Amino acid sequence: GTGAMLTGDIMDHESTLNTLLAAGDDFMVSCVQRYRFILACYLGDYKTGANLAFQWTDVCSKQLPGQPITVTLRFSSSLCCYAMARMTGKRKYIKEGKRHHKFLKLWGERSRAHNPNCVHQEMLLSAELDALNGKTRSAYKKYESAVLLAGRRGIVHDQALANERFAAYCIEQGDEAEFNFRMTLAVKLYQEWGSVTKVTKLKQSLNASKQSTDEHILGSV
Repeated sequence: GTGAMLTGDIMDHESTLNTLLAAGDDFMVSCVQRYRFILACYLGDYKTGANLAFQWTDVCSKQLPGQPITVTLRFSSSLCCYAMARMTGKRKYIKEGKRHHKFLKLWGERSRAHNPNCVHQEMLLSAELDALNGKTRSAYKKYESAVLLAGRRGIVHDQALANERFAAYCIEQGDEAEFNFRMTLAVKLYQEWGSVTKVTKLKQSLNASKQSTDEHILGSV
């Protein structure tokens, strides 16, 4: 298999999935896929996450009506699709991202004080959409708001993700100073969350950026 996989000391993704498929256990197959694309979202494997979203998000949501994980499913699906839309320019990802995004908007609006489980996530998706539409100033403000909202609730992994996506947009805009600041925060927060793989990956990205900046400065002397 390719992309984000649920494989480690305890479980092998492909063998588990094959066993479940052979047994005809559709519910557990969707469980494996559900957690796979949530993993893909946080590991930055947006292609895998978006492709799984097209096939599995609605299936999983129907199997688990009213369950809290449905919020995370819709959020992860929308974010992966928006990220792929930025990377490829394909409208199918924008359309699918908006379709899942509307659920986060609806759930937030149903509560007079907004659903605290999805306010920061909806803000991050709004920042992603503004970034897609070239609304730079608004995108910056919403990324910052998403970081603050997640931080106030102590949701470390989403605060890290918001900083990471903010950093990705900053580098697209040529804003290296803000990129370095946001990526450094993301590394610190992912480290606090305990994601060793993610920390290693982001440190490599951060070091590559600093090396590129140093070479640029030396080349202009």
